[in-house]
Amino acid sequence: MEIKIYYQDTDCGGVVYYANYLTYFERARTEWMTDKGISVKNLAEQGTLFVVSHAEADYKSPAKYGETIIIQTQL
Repeated sequence: MEIKIYYQDTDCGGVVYYANYLTYFERARTEWMTDKGISVKNLAEQGTLFVVSHAEADYKSPAKYGETIIIQTQL
């Protein structure tokens, strides 16, 4: 999934604020499920929710304003 980096995503140094990566990951997870025909909304209405109990990231290179990053999701 491609995500364009907007000004609002960045800190005063012009790089993506670290916590924003988690929102990108969640968006990619939701898109992955949608692509597989799984409705997150329908699951939630049935009482089935996905809870992230642990998240960890190693930052290899900063993403900057105006760039496009690629998030890959797999199971």
